[in-house]
Amino acid sequence: MYEEEIRYYDESAWRKYLTEDLGELYKNIEIFFNLKNELVSYCRDKSVSDLIKDPVWKEILLGGFTGSSEKPFEDNSLANFYKNVFGIGIDDKVGIIITRCQEGLSIETATEDLKPTIIQTPEITKILSDIRTQIKTIYKSLKETIEEPEVPSDVKIEDSMVGINIMKDLLNSAKRLLPLYNRLSFFIYSLFSVPKFYVSEAYEKLFDENVQNILKKYGINIVNIIEPDVPDDKIREERAIVGLEDPSSAGIALYNLIDNIFNIFSGNNLALLSNYFFVEDERKKYIQIASEKCRESINLNAFDLNKFRGAGYEENIGNIEIKIKTSSASIEGGSIRISDYSNTTFGYTEFFAFLAPQMFFGIAQARPSDENRKKFWWRYITWSS
Repeated sequence: MYEEEIRYYDESAWRKYLTEDLGELYKNIEIFFNLKNELVSYCRDKSVSDLIKDPVWKEILLGGFTGSSEKPFEDNSLANFYKNVFGIGIDDKVGIIITRCQEGLSIETATEDLKPTIIQTPEITKILSDIRTQIKTIYKSLKETIEEPEVPSDVKIEDSMVGINIMKDLLNSAKRLLPLYNRLSFFIYSLFSVPKFYVSEAYEKLFDENVQNILKKYGINIVNIIEPDVPDDKIREERAIVGLEDPSSAGIALYNLIDNIFNIFSGNNLALLSNYFFVEDERKKYIQIASEKCRESINLNAFDLNKFRGAGYEENIGNIEIKIKTSSASIEGGSIRISDYSNTTFGYTEFFAFLAPQMFFGIAQARPSDENRKKFWWRYITWSS
């Protein structure tokens, strides 16, 4: 099934993924920051009055202005968009402007001595900056394999919708990289940490030497990260938890990039963007679909669920709740002791067999927390049973 859907063994697929799919997002993020720099540079030393003589800037700073002290701007106003996305606005001065206008001054006169406020790092801009850094890290680490895409050097502010249009293109290219819509992104997301016995069945060619060579060429280094403490090399290898090599590989950077893209479509950012675009909570949407897949692939009757609940595991019956729980554990021979519930131990294989489908879909993870790999942290997101 996965062999046909996900061409992880095809070098041309990886080149397309890194140059076209990722390259499109990189181009749009660079355009976004080029526009932000252009906006800031142009307005920094000008008064609001001078700026709004230009109809484009009047829309950027005052689009959706109501003149009401109770609600100065409409929720979907252009002014709110440029303030909350690009960090340029008059929000902190709007009270002064309203009272001056109430005294009979024109908007131009009321703003003669006022300059726009520049916010360096709105929440969504900080996320985009992190993504930009992650993409640059990926291209830098792969500079001997692929070329960094060329990006436009400047942006012209010819109409007030320029910011909306640039963000629309950015959101579309970001969404296309999420695991639900991009099979190689799903492949990367599934490899953060996963039992070897499970992933070997899902991706039958994964550990073939020629496939491993292709993956390593593009920075996807898969290594053993957790093993049972047993004096048998064969068992340790078969029951190992494998994952993307940490910390500086392109694979880890891609995983973190994908996880960061989810943050664009969640929380305050989702509330903001939904005023201007059709956007959904992509993390919740992915978890709902992944949870359904997990239910199809795990036989809950084969496990002592009360024992897992006793170790802090929770199920959310009938609905998905975005609730992330993190705990620590230690490997003691062939067993696992949950640190926060010291009286609870599991067989190593039992523990990871239960989590395996969730780990494969990226809604549960486990990574070592000490150099000897005898301790690890694990987390999961609650899902319906």
